[in-house]
Amino acid sequence: MCSLLHESLLVAVSFWTTVLKKLLTNTVEMFILLQRTDAENCLNLIYELKYKDFFTISYNSPILIVNLMKESINHL
Repeated sequence: MCSLLHESLLVAVSFWTTVLKKLLTNTVEMFILLQRTDAENCLNLIYELKYKDFFTISYNSPILIVNLMKESINHL
């Protein structure tokens, strides 16, 4: 009886660990996707404002992109 309970508990823990790991992975992937989308939107806006050659922008620095966008708008 104790062995069956122990085995059931291990299966339940394994199941919920897998579920939580999948949810966390999906959340991180969604966050990265949203950051990339924001970066692309800012980059497109800067291109539309004709600041294409003003600075080389990296997707790894969304803060730089937002600051550059604000600076570009201030120059209009």
